[in-house]
Amino acid sequence: MSALAQELQALRELPLFSTLGQDCFERLMAGTRIENLKAGEVLFRQGDPAAAIFVVVEGWVKLVRLTEPGEEVVIRLFTRGHNFAETLAFHPRPHSASAETATSCVIARIPSSFAARVAHECPELAFAIVQSSDANLFALMDEIESLKAQNADERVARFILSLCPDVDGGCCVHLPFGKRLIADYLGVKQETLSRCFAKLRAVGVEIGRSDIRVASIPRLEAALYEAAIP
Repeated sequence: MSALAQELQALRELPLFSTLGQDCFERLMAGTRIENLKAGEVLFRQGDPAAAIFVVVEGWVKLVRLTEPGEEVVIRLFTRGHNFAETLAFHPRPHSASAETATSCVIARIPSSFAARVAHECPELAFAIVQSSDANLFALMDEIESLKAQNADERVARFILSLCPDVDGGCCVHLPFGKRLIADYLGVKQETLSRCFAKLRAVGVEIGRSDIRVASIPRLEAALYEAAIP
């Protein structure tokens, strides 16, 4: 299989594209640009006019918003299979936040005007974008609920679980970015994050410099949902 065919196959498997018919997918790919980016590169800034839909093929992207005092607040983190700014293809307006790569990334960039034209010709793309927008909304609601209803220990445990594969035993997962970004994303101070990591040792979680070892995923899940973190 050629490199191009492998790249298209990887895209085909992502949620936004997986339900599209082959003809619609090929039309969309004709105007899609694949970008290899380093950590710290800006995709768009708060206030910039919306110009594209972004799909994360590999890596992590952070969505941040600047407060009036100029402080940066991490709103969302996106990784493989996530897309963002999709609704702006149909309702162009300035971005309400900034997007920056948190790690090295492979990003699919689809010009908004082009996506809207293909969606007009292929209603299945419009439906996929609406479904994706709904999924993003529900994910954001879950994260807001976590921030409001869960304490710091529970938010940290939930974040670790989000990195774990769907298996019954234990696992070792790589920390994709620094602990400062994790703290910012979870709305806790770095010293609070360190204390939370220390508490999780009691339920079989060991935090290394760049990885996390979970002795038993079911045990960590039980500790989270039964509010049993010491």
